[in-house]
Amino acid sequence: MLFCQLRDLHSDPTLFSAKGTITVVKDFKFFGIILDLKLSLLFHIRYFRVECRWTFSMVCLGVYILILYLCFNKVIDLPKFDPSRFGQTVVS
Repeated sequence: MLFCQLRDLHSDPTLFSAKGTITVVKDFKFFGIILDLKLSLLFHIRYFRVECRWTFSMVCLGVYILILYLCFNKVIDLPKFDPSRFGQTVVS
C-alpha cells in the first residue's frame, strides 16, 4: 500500500522491486481490514455486512434443518397449532 500526500489527481506510480514491478490495486486486505485507495473503510463495512448476513442465513438454515431432522426422527414433537392462543375463535 502506497501512501502519498499529493491531493491532486495523479497517475499511478510505477514501482520496481528485485522480482519485478509492483502493481497498484484498488483495495487490499490487511489484518482482516479491507483498505481502499481513500482509506474510507466503506468497502470494508459493506463487505462485513454481506458476510454477516450470509453467516446469519446459514445459521438460521442450519437450525431449521436440525429441527426438521429431530421432528422426523421423533426425537422432539412440535406443539400442535392452537388458534385460541392467538385470539382467534374456532368455528365448528
